[in-house]
Amino acid sequence: MFNKKLTKNIKINAGSNPSLNLNLQKLRHNRTFFTLISILLALLLVSSIVYITTFNGNSPFVSASPNVIVDNESGLRAALDDALDIAPNQYVIALDADIQLTTSALTLHTNTNVVLVNADNTPRKLIDANGANTITVPTGSTVVLDGIIVTHNPGDLGRVGVC
Repeated sequence: MFNKKLTKNIKINAGSNPSLNLNLQKLRHNRTFFTLISILLALLLVSSIVYITTFNGNSPFVSASPNVIVDNESGLRAALDDALDIAPNQYVIALDADIQLTTSALTLHTNTNVVLVNADNTPRKLIDANGANTITVPTGSTVVLDGIIVTHNPGDLGRVGVC
């Protein structure tokens, strides 16, 4: 609506110069064209990230090689304790096998930034202990799961807790 008022005001002030009126209409159409092109480029960028992640197995969200590679519950719990040493920096833990939790939830320490990834581009499972949260993330901490499936045994309850 603002553009129409502006065009009318300029038409009145332009007097007998019709080329000025035509240029203002082209300008308004060009602005719409460039807005559409900007939206299309943004969609192309997002779809490219999804494509790259899907087809080459590398995630754009993990910025470093693993700090540690683990293949069992005790190694994973120890790695989460080690993450506290470099907090709030990102601590990358690579799972080299499916891990069954036997006692309780994995609990991150406050203000830690943990990334759980698969070690060899094979999706890995993090399986909870029956009825327990699989991962507990306290306020101020972050966890990123890349190639990790949080699940539970058939017939068991599984969940992720945020506190």
